[in-house]
Amino acid sequence: MTREGHIKGEPHARFEVAIAAMPADRETTSAAESLARAKSIPVSDFYLACWQALVWRLFGQPDVVIGAVADERGHETLRDACGLFAITLPVRHRFDDRMRFDEVLDAVARSRRAASDWQYDFSWDRNVEGAGNNRAPGFFPLAFQFQTLPPSRSVDAASFSVVRS
Repeated sequence: MTREGHIKGEPHARFEVAIAAMPADRETTSAAESLARAKSIPVSDFYLACWQALVWRLFGQPDVVIGAVADERGHETLRDACGLFAITLPVRHRFDDRMRFDEVLDAVARSRRAASDWQYDFSWDRNVEGAGNNRAPGFFPLAFQFQTLPPSRSVDAASFSVVRS
């Protein structure tokens, strides 16, 4: 699947839509959870900050906007729903070579919280700088979604787990 859009001033450049799943090993997960706990933030904010820092390093642009899938739905039965119930919100961070990672982590966590606070009132026309400037509403070239997969379950001889492709 491809999508037309702007890439560095090229009006008809093409994007390839892809998903990159990056499972973390137990040691990495444990370290990320410890740091998140010490900072009183969700572990997903740690991984979002890592993703934004990587994008900054790869592209060299200090202003990084990532589409972050909001997971704080108001009704409990919708909490794990996907598809039409999900909303992708802009989480922006301006990087500076002098910033330490813990400062980046704090700033990204604040930006993500701010985006989540207004997810129900979000409008591309009102809230995104440059939304009407040749930009497809609701589209981010780079996005982030954090998922914790449920553990495998066994009942008698039957075993159930999430299938990974």
